[in-house]
Amino acid sequence: TTRLVGSEMCIRDSTYDYLAMNYLLIDDTRDVVECEMTAYDAADDNDTRVLTVSNVPVQRNYRTNIYGNLLTSTTTYNVTIDPVFDGDIPNPYTQVSSASQLAQTIASAPTNGETANIQLTSSVNISESAIIVPANTNVVIDLNGNSIENGTVQPISSRASGGNPVAIRVYGNLTITGKGTVYGGSGGNNQAVHVLQGGHCVIYDGEFSVGPDASGAGNSCIESSGGTIEIYGGTFSSAAAYNNFYYVLNLNNSCSTDLIKVYGGKFINYDPAKGDDYLKGNFVADGYTSISSTDENNNTVYEVVSTTQSNIYYINKIAG
Repeated sequence: TTRLVGSEMCIRDSTYDYLAMNYLLIDDTRDVVECEMTAYDAADDNDTRVLTVSNVPVQRNYRTNIYGNLLTSTTTYNVTIDPVFDGDIPNPYTQVSSASQLAQTIASAPTNGETANIQLTSSVNISESAIIVPANTNVVIDLNGNSIENGTVQPISSRASGGNPVAIRVYGNLTITGKGTVYGGSGGNNQAVHVLQGGHCVIYDGEFSVGPDASGAGNSCIESSGGTIEIYGGTFSSAAAYNNFYYVLNLNNSCSTDLIKVYGGKFINYDPAKGDDYLKGNFVADGYTSISSTDENNNTVYEVVSTTQSNIYYINKIAG
């Protein structure tokens, strides 16, 4: 795997003052590169100084420093290379492999503004283990090709704990990234993600779906009860309709329609430009639009793209 090499240009006094830093992608052998830095006078753009350094050594996972009188001389400088980045780059994520680990890691997320970065290393089933993002926490979940799957919610009279009809409840700040799936389950008032008052959820990727309730009617895939939602990518669907409407994105009827903003993603049998079934509105962000197509299962798929992309799409469609 190609890793990053830091190449730092700095001026040396009693301490280092960095002028620039660049990361280079190279192979696993030491090499040399040519470096050139141009400094501009803030008061006069025509007053410049160009520093050229030839044969600068670089090596994967090593840092190269160029230091000296870089602004006042074109010849007085030194070049060093040291293994400050030697070894594996640490994984910024806490890796979890079970529903209980996932729930406990999120529950213990710091409330001091720091972010808890979590990466799934296997798929988890959360039928009896609610995933709750507490208020005043910042959590990132990298699906990492895995799934968070809820099961069938049994009638209240037949389950001791009441079950968990919602896959993920958000009271704090949650970001979901990476390929993978989030399934909200079926059999009750299920949702894949439910964002409550004060919560904020950002989705960049993944497949989100939900099954029907006990009577076979549709459930909401992504729902807000006062929290804000931003969607930049992913695929979203509800397995069944209710009153001929697929509740892929849904608002509690007491909410404002500006709580959900969609910048990308694909929505099955649901147009986010139509907003909420009751409150109406338009969930598609300014500068974006939804375009429709039909998939192999005869579903209507609405994809949110930039207005420029939409224009190109329709021009190509007209032109054949």
